Parts: sequence; C-alpha cells; structure tokens
Amino acid sequence: MKLMLALALLGEPKIIVLDDPTSCLDADSRREFWELLTKLKAGRVVIVATQEIAEVQKYADRMCIMADGKVTRVDTPARIMQQSGGYKIIVQPKRHVMTPL
Repeated sequence: MKLMLALALLGEPKIIVLDDPTSCLDADSRREFWELLTKLKAGRVVIVATQEIAEVQKYADRMCIMADGKVTRVDTPARIMQQSGGYKIIVQPKRHVMTPL
C-alpha cells in the first residue's frame, strides 16, 4: 500500500484517488499510512473510497455518503455523525442448511 501511495504521488498530481487503500494492512500500518497521507495531502485533493468509518472520522476533512450509487450526504465527518446519531451495525446469523452426506 505504501508503494501504491508512492506511485500515486509520482509527478506531484493535484488530485489523488485511492480505492480502499488500507484494506490489507494491519492496525499499525493503517495508522502509518493515514499519518503519511495526512502530511502529503497539503495542496492536493485526496479522494479515498473506504468503508472504514473510524478512519474517515479521524483523518478526513469531508465525508460523502453514497447509497444506491447516489450521493446522499456531503459534510464533515463530525457533523454527519452528529446529525445521523452515529451509525449502527446489524448482524444477522446466516441459517445453515444441513445436507445429507
């Protein structure tokens, strides 16, 4: 992932788009990645697609919520979380069907 970020920065682009850049990283590497990206984002637009809400809340300046391919909200992470009352996770057990051997 660090190599991906280095490649994205070649030529000093003004816009960087990253798709789920921390998905394969351990906790320490995730933190290092975001700290490095935070330092490098000055003077650039960085767009990160991720489902990691905790990372967005900690490192993003703005947050965009999409549903069914449409933008439903754009604001600061704090304001979105405040107005929505946070987020909830619903876990439903999967039914197991027994099949004969």
